[in-house]
Amino acid sequence: MLKEILLNRYVLAGALVFALLILISVFSLDIPLGEAFLYSSILTIVGMGVTWWSYG
Repeated sequence: MLKEILLNRYVLAGALVFALLILISVFSLDIPLGEAFLYSSILTIVGMGVTWWSYG
């Protein structure tokens, strides 16, 4: 069951977006790493929630 959850397309897309947001935050916007993790996690969770709510 855990394998199904981890290989879900929404989880994979969320992980990819999370990594991209961290890279953009740290290297382009010069945000400290801790804040980049915080902001990226908030945006990823909200984005995944909206996607799940819309397309469920």
